[in-house]
Amino acid sequence: MDSPGTIAASGVRGERAVIIVDTALQARERSGTPIRVGMIGAGFMGQGLTNQIVNSVPGMRMAAIYNRTPERALGVYRYAGCENAVTAGTQAELDDAVRRGVPVVAEDPLGISRSPEIDVLVDVTGSVEFGAQVLLEAFRHSKPAVLMNAEVDSTIGPILRVSTAPSSRRAKATSLASSSISTAGWWAWDSSRVSSATSKGCRIRIATRRLNRVGPNGGARTPRW
Repeated sequence: MDSPGTIAASGVRGERAVIIVDTALQARERSGTPIRVGMIGAGFMGQGLTNQIVNSVPGMRMAAIYNRTPERALGVYRYAGCENAVTAGTQAELDDAVRRGVPVVAEDPLGISRSPEIDVLVDVTGSVEFGAQVLLEAFRHSKPAVLMNAEVDSTIGPILRVSTAPSSRRAKATSLASSSISTAGWWAWDSSRVSSATSKGCRIRIATRRLNRVGPNGGARTPRW
């Protein structure tokens, strides 16, 4: 029997399940199991995404945000109407806040990548080396990612996009999250599809370090995250 939010569809390769995103998210909202999103970066795109999830997408929750300036991340939460956000300096504090349903600003970006309380990570930084490190750490902890970082995509996307079968539960959360965000040019990866990319970490760091630190005219690049 199909789970809530899915229908059977017939195709050339046989019957398959099609997820009706709105229905599936509403089912998660009713069951009290929203998709808990952890976002890296709090710029213009991050602010808009947070506002969308908080106010327009039942079944998802912007559970945690990291920004190099914590006050900016708190401001993104306030913009979306979340006045009760807290900061977390340790992994335990971060995990506890997410479990309690309290919006939290993480002081360590890798804490979001590692947290078992976060269902999907979203990178909106625009930084190549930093974004790659955050993504690889998420993959090491079996966490899927939605990429709104075109710089990482264009630089090392082919290295990260390793074709293996996705795991079911995490892949479904990633599919729902990426469909809700609705970004035609942005990629969503299940961690099981890119796990072998961790062995290429040294190559990624070497390839991205120069791109990340040198601007288009040869000058130093200013990070935007």
